[in-house]
Amino acid sequence: MDRNSSAQSRGSAPSNFYSISRTPSPSSGSSSRVSSVGRSSSSVRSSGSTPLSSRETAQQLITGLAACQRSIEELLQTVRSSNERVEELAKKVKILDGKVEKLSSHPVDGTESGSDGRGKKRKRTKSSLLVQEEVHKRHNSRDPARQYRGRESVTSPHNTKVIQLIVDELCRQGHRSGFGKAAVQRTAKKYHEHLRRTALGKITDEIKLKNKKNLRKERKYERRKAPVKDETESRAFAKLSKEHMSSDDDDTDTDEGEGGWVSRPPKYRSKTLEAFLNNKVDGNRSEKTENATNKRWKRTKARKGEPVEREPPTGSPKWALSDEWREIMQRREQEQTEM
Repeated sequence: MDRNSSAQSRGSAPSNFYSISRTPSPSSGSSSRVSSVGRSSSSVRSSGSTPLSSRETAQQLITGLAACQRSIEELLQTVRSSNERVEELAKKVKILDGKVEKLSSHPVDGTESGSDGRGKKRKRTKSSLLVQEEVHKRHNSRDPARQYRGRESVTSPHNTKVIQLIVDELCRQGHRSGFGKAAVQRTAKKYHEHLRRTALGKITDEIKLKNKKNLRKERKYERRKAPVKDETESRAFAKLSKEHMSSDDDDTDTDEGEGGWVSRPPKYRSKTLEAFLNNKVDGNRSEKTENATNKRWKRTKARKGEPVEREPPTGSPKWALSDEWREIMQRREQEQTEM
């Protein structure tokens, strides 16, 4: 029994040895305490750094929220100003709607809205119709030289003088007719505008033929100008223009015509002008000069026909006019001075 107990004691000795060896020594205990203290101090340091980063994050968050608040305030201010502008526009639209409604219910200048959407012409008063009738009558009863020039503006010297004549004639008897000066002048200007639109809007075959004739007159003038060398004759020819040349009519389409152009001199020409053009100018033209002058144009000769009735151009020299037309021009000059 003692053996068994001793054996047991010997068998258990290693375990006891190991258990004893595992038991912490005083030095090991102190080292463990030191390590635990180090861990606790490090944990304290780490826990101390966490509040600092949180404060920075909070500060950044506060700054961002403040910026957002400022942006929201600016946006609200923009919205408020936009709303005020919209309210102003709404008030203006309301005012315009009222004006449109008033205009639609009361047409301006007596016009009324028709079923086709277009306005009806306002009815003219009896007095305005009488003024119009008298203005047209006064104008159309004059000779063509004292009527409107349709291709000139209403403010041209000639048309201004015509308007003044009409106004003076109708307003002299204003006590009987009741025509006011302003009404007559307004109607006279409207009539000129009507004639002007008519004159500028017509491009007919007649106008085209007239332009063609004017071109032939210009060619005649240039051909006759070249051979004039004498100083006196040059000064005399310089006072003439293409309008003093003969008119050329196309005789091709007439039943009795022989075809080609027919040259018809104007009746207002004096014998002095006829002799000057026929003898002095046409007689001195040489073949060489003729060819040099007509390089740009193909020459078409014309037969001489009967003289044509035509008024002389403005500024014609007296020596170029016949006795009859000289008297007519003198009478017109006297009438112009009296006006």
